[in-house]
Amino acid sequence: NTIEEPEYYFNCFWQIYTWNSILCEDRFSTIRAESNLSDFIKPIKGNEAALRFEKLINRGIETLVVIEEDLYKINKQLEKNNQKTFVLYDRLDNCINPLRWNKAVSPLIEYWRNNYRKYSNIFPKIFIRTDLFRQIEGNNTERLQENSINIEWSIGEVFGYFFKLIFSDRDASQAYWAIAQKLKI
Repeated sequence: NTIEEPEYYFNCFWQIYTWNSILCEDRFSTIRAESNLSDFIKPIKGNEAALRFEKLINRGIETLVVIEEDLYKINKQLEKNNQKTFVLYDRLDNCINPLRWNKAVSPLIEYWRNNYRKYSNIFPKIFIRTDLFRQIEGNNTERLQENSINIEWSIGEVFGYFFKLIFSDRDASQAYWAIAQKLKI
């Protein structure tokens, strides 16, 4: 595996992204301070974060070993305190061109599929539009669908929500009925 291979690059990227995101939380300040990579743990903001992650990826396998050790310590602390943490991956379709999901998002799903037992108290929540399932490569998309929650709204739910907003406000409700009366609805 080399940095030039997209699957390898994104596997490293997601591992670093997850590690950095968790260690930015205050409750993990001791682990953050003791990490051999503590200088790299900073909030994720724009191009600076991308360059920092690129630098970590280029450092090679030794860096990933340190990250694995830190994630192991995080999981142990969570177990000891009888806590869990959730890592949310949302708006992926805004950050990554859906045509590239086969190389960019598939490694994220594979990473968690391979590590869910090792990190028993760290839970990923990956938000994926169902119309983009077919873009995911190397995964059993049927299994993904079995483990997904459909949050898409039907047309009836949209109208129901719309009317709930109107009728929950007295002025809006009166305005609606005034319009309906004028139109003889």
